[in-house]
Amino acid sequence: MSLRKFLPFPFVALTAGASCLANPLPVQDAEFARASSGQLRAAYLECDRVSAQTRVDQDFMIRCQKVADALRHRDFGGDFERQLRWWRSARKAPDVAAGGGARN
Repeated sequence: MSLRKFLPFPFVALTAGASCLANPLPVQDAEFARASSGQLRAAYLECDRVSAQTRVDQDFMIRCQKVADALRHRDFGGDFERQLRWWRSARKAPDVAAGGGARN
């Protein structure tokens, strides 16, 4: 499953944090339910990377928000603070800086 399936356009990672408080329920989108933890993490970091480099549109933001919500509920038990701590360390990883995504 390619990242492009999840990410057709750019995103701002911290926006996911602000809107997650308004939408605390898990995403029910079947596409994200089938994605592995590694795929969600890589997609989330790709959203962050792309949004830091270019302007984003609403469709991309919505898609990245779904990735963020699915990841938060699957890997972090719905805890935004845990997700934020992970993101802060994961975005500094060499493979992320090179545009290679993230590993589990």
